[in-house]
Amino acid sequence: MPNDIQPNRNNAHAYTVNSSTESNNVSKKTFCGRSVSLLSSSERRQHKAQAKITLNKQLNQLSNTALSNIVLSDNKQFAIDSLYKRKVEIL
Repeated sequence: MPNDIQPNRNNAHAYTVNSSTESNNVSKKTFCGRSVSLLSSSERRQHKAQAKITLNKQLNQLSNTALSNIVLSDNKQFAIDSLYKRKVEIL
């Protein structure tokens, strides 16, 4: 039975948008029957950069979890081999 390490879960969803930067003078349009706000280019760049950072953190967490699960395997020889392989990849 391997020791599974699970990544930290946050309650934020990918489709959640922070509306704290919205101001009252933001123009609103209707798109496919829904009311949407048009973002300025600087706000759009800021949201895009934040989304990339969040995605990068989540991918790093998942990557580290997979490597940790391999190392913590019950098969000692397999764990030793995977540690040597990681050492070679880092060097």
